[in-house]
Order: sequence, then structure tokens, then C-alpha cells
Amino acid sequence: MNSPVLQNILAYIKINKMEATAIYLQIAQGLINAIQTKAVKTGDKLPGTRTLSEKLYLHRKTVVAAYDELVAQGWIDIIPQIGAFVSNKKIKTTSIQLTEKAFNSIKTPYEVMENYILDSPYIPIATDLYFTDGTGDFRLLDFKILTQIFNALTKKKTTACAINKNFHVQNMNLKQQFLNYLYITKRFTIPENQLLIFQNNQIAFQSILQTLFRPNDTVIVTEIGHFETNMKLKHAQVNLITVITNQDGIDLQHFKSILNKQKIRALYIQTNQLYPTTISLTEENKKQLIELAYEHQFIIIEDDNGTDFVYHKNQISTLKNLDSKGSVVYVNSLKDLFPHPYDLAYIIVPENLILELSKAQNIWQSTAMYLIEETLAEYINEGLLLRQLQKQTKIYQKRRDYFASILDQHFEQSIHFEKPEIGLGFWIQLNKRISLLAIANLLRAKNLTLPNYLLYQNRDLTALRLGFAHLNEQEAEEATTLLSKGIYEYMYN
Repeated sequence: MNSPVLQNILAYIKINKMEATAIYLQIAQGLINAIQTKAVKTGDKLPGTRTLSEKLYLHRKTVVAAYDELVAQGWIDIIPQIGAFVSNKKIKTTSIQLTEKAFNSIKTPYEVMENYILDSPYIPIATDLYFTDGTGDFRLLDFKILTQIFNALTKKKTTACAINKNFHVQNMNLKQQFLNYLYITKRFTIPENQLLIFQNNQIAFQSILQTLFRPNDTVIVTEIGHFETNMKLKHAQVNLITVITNQDGIDLQHFKSILNKQKIRALYIQTNQLYPTTISLTEENKKQLIELAYEHQFIIIEDDNGTDFVYHKNQISTLKNLDSKGSVVYVNSLKDLFPHPYDLAYIIVPENLILELSKAQNIWQSTAMYLIEETLAEYINEGLLLRQLQKQTKIYQKRRDYFASILDQHFEQSIHFEKPEIGLGFWIQLNKRISLLAIANLLRAKNLTLPNYLLYQNRDLTALRLGFAHLNEQEAEEATTLLSKGIYEYMYN
């Protein structure tokens, strides 16, 4: 005959073998719910593991595991040869109430050098609507699938063993999946010893700086250029020289004049989407840059971030595709496809440089990446990343076209832009010179953030780089309406 305690417990234990949660944890959670609602009380003796397993039609070891879990969490006590009892210990989270206190300002008694180079242009976003320089919409990502893969991995015995091996080693499973993915998407055919995977794009670039550059090296960057990259290069104490760009990409005549005057260490270039203008280098431009790199023996740092989403059917080429002598250091990441911590980066270089980059990587990168790496490897292996890329490309292309149409509608002839064929951002030039900073301040009061790093203004240029992909059609309409109202209000009031 069933005891009242057993009957009460059975009412709270719901087993669903289709769930990802382990069955013993489902049993444990049912018992916790019964204790919390006082269906079973402090001091009550629980049914034996054999009895409960028979009632649940489960193996006794599953119930034993559930009881062990409850003991570990402090919900029950087990007395050998007597039984299991609901613990009289109160389980609750303790919170510390900080008392209000007036704190005195304090400064270090030693000198702290102020680093003006690394002053961040980023600001907190406190408005509902905002522009970026071109970022993805992670609301489109099915986090449930990633979570299911992650959870399944945590239940494997081999996972715990791998996590305990806290070593700096490349995940060969992930590397093989990356190689397959890069062949399909970039037409890269490379051996595994020329690919190095990093925790994120920042660590990848920091490793390049640490390995390849010394103070007073000279690096050529494009005019305007990427503010964050230039900031990092300056902090590494390298000398920057700006090269003129045009509709073909690099102004080769100007570039050659620089090479003829002095020795340079490297060229930093975003081949298929110059920042911020979104211009892609022509094929002839790319070929001549490779030839010049061979002739003058400089490194090409090819940053291919922002090129996952392509809106035409032609395969885009990279300098790495054209490089046969190892002059190109190719860097890219998954940051437009995944948020942290899945936004892994990768570098493709000759194997001797891989060795040196990995030394720098070991300094900067956490070793606790196994679960993330295995989750991504499985995600790629199942074809989920390719399907995600194809699906999001269609969505972003539709958003790009809609954004272009509402720009035309709101601004008519007062701006100039071309729809980008690659990437997630527009380069928009205004026909009149106005204070973009004043407009950004005005818009913030209207619930729209226009960060300072999107604003480009000098004697000859008034322009914006505006991302479109993170905005759905309604958000894009609202943000563009506010932007146009802000500009016209500034101009005519």
C-alpha cells in the first residue's frame, strides 16, 4: 500500500524522456518542488530508492542519482541503514544589504599614465532606437538549437575529461569543420596547420600585433580607415601612413610613391569592404597589390570581417586566394553571425607563423573554450551554420533594399549613397555641410542614438556610416524618420 508521503511525491514527479534534461534531474526537481510546497515536510522519511524506482518504472540507479543530487544540494539527509529524510536545514540564498555610506574620493599615491590613444569612442546606448556601423541582428539566431547542442555535450563523460585538460591546444574537431566551411564559403583550400582559431577577433588582432610588429615599424592604412584598428596600431607604437583610395580600391600610383620613398612593414587592408566607405577592390587592384607585396617584401594584413553576407551571385575573391608566397595574413571572424562567446575568429597564414602566433595566443586567450568550440563544431557539421548564413542573407538583403528606399524617400536629393553589395552598412554622403555632432546630440533627446564613431566630417566631407541589418522594417522606418527630422530641424530652425 502506498504511504501518504509516496503518494504526494509521485504527484510532483513528472518524467518526460523527450526533454534534454537528464531523468535523474527531473526526479530531483520534482522532489524539490514537493518540499518547497510542503507536500512533504521537514523530517519526513522518503520512500526507498527501490520502491520509488518501481513506481516510476525506472532503473534504481537513476533514483539513487536523484537522491545523491538532493543530498549535494542540501535538500535531504541520508542516514545509513535507516533511510532518506527531508533535511531540517533551511536552504535559501543569502543577500547582503549594503548600508548607505559616504565614500571619500581616493586616488593612487603613485603616478598613473593617462592613455589618450585608447580613449573609447563607444557610448552606452540608453535609447530604444540606435544606429551601428553595421552589425547583425541576433534576434534571428535560434539560440535553442545552440543550447540543445551545448546541453547534450555536457552529459558526455568525455566532456568532463576534456575540460579538466586545461591546456593550450587547438580543437582539431572544430578546425576540420572550419576548413570545410571555409572551402564552401570562401573557396579556401588550406591544410590544417595553416589555420589558427581564436576566442574572438580582438585576441586574433592582438596576437598579430604582438608577433609581427615592433615600435617604429611603418604600416600603411587607407584614408579615413577603421578608427579602432588605427587606435590599436598607434598603441603598438607603429608609424601610420595613409594611402589614398578611389573607386578601384587603393590609389596604386600614390601607394607606389610611398613604397619608393621608404621601407614599410605592412599594409592593413579590408579588401572586399573598405571601412567606412564599403568600396571593394577590383580584381586588377588586388593582383597589383600582391605583386607589389612580393616586390617590396611587405606583409598584407587582410581583414575580411564584414563579408559574410553577399547580395550578388558572384564569388568574391580575397588577396589570400591570390597569394602563393605567404605574404598575406588573412583574419576573419564569426562576429556578424554569433554574439559572444560564439564569435570565434581565425587567421590563415604559413605554418611557421602559426607557431609564433600561437605563442601570443597562449598569453591572451582563455583555455576554457572546449564546450563552446565543440558546440560550434557540431553546429557546423550539421549544416546549421550554412543554413543560417543563407537564411540571414535573404533577410538582410530585403532589409538593405528597404533601407535604401526609405533613405530615398526621406532625404531625396540631399544625400548620396550606393547600395552595398557586401556587408551590413551604408556609406552616406550629405550634400550640405552641417554639424553631425550637433545632430547626434539632438537625436538623443528624440530617443535615437547616433554614436560619434559613425560621423565623418572634415573640410571636404560630411558623411555617415549607418548599419541596417540590426533593424527590422518598422525600426528602420522609425529611426530614419527621426534622423531626417533631426537633420531638417537643425538646418532650418
